Amino acid sequence: MKFLLTHALLLLSILTYAQEPHWDAQLLEKINGKKVIRWDAPYSNSDSWLAIVKVKKKVGAYLISTAETITDEGNSTTNVDHVEEQIPPRYEEIGAFIAINKEESDRVDYLQGFDVKVAEVQSKNKTGIIIQYGDSYDAYYLDAKDFFQAIDWEQNKGTHVPVLNNEKWGIYDWYHQKYIFDCEYATKEALPKTT
Repeated sequence: MKFLLTHALLLLSILTYAQEPHWDAQLLEKINGKKVIRWDAPYSNSDSWLAIVKVKKKVGAYLISTAETITDEGNSTTNVDHVEEQIPPRYEEIGAFIAINKEESDRVDYLQGFDVKVAEVQSKNKTGIIIQYGDSYDAYYLDAKDFFQAIDWEQNKGTHVPVLNNEKWGIYDWYHQKYIFDCEYATKEALPKTT
């Protein structure tokens, strides 16, 4: 119990530290951003952070690395060092990244051994899927290609998820970004049971 409490406090302090105002200001200056929406630590051993940022009127995702410097007074400070755009600022919103069950993502050869997370993005009243995958040190991102009226994550199997478009259901492979079955089924129950 003491171990879990210590780790929870450490994680909280790390997440709080990532949201220091000087990081926000430094990041916004580097990308001409308007507002930092939130900071996420992609993976446990990574020195990088993911920042969801509003640039002009749209939201994008940026991978941030930091560097420690010593001030003239001899104090240590950490500053935003390198910024790499991962998802261009083209969305009204980027939702939280949700972990995909390891058993489900391991069904896909390309994703075996990776931690996989997905986030929904909003664009013109439609919902798309962006993917974050990687190991303890590196994170990779795939931007949304297709957009839907609804996504039924409770029925996700591997990388196949039921989606609703034009009031019809289909099955979409969110990793390969293609339809397995086009949206031509009146109900989810009518969808094919195997692929």
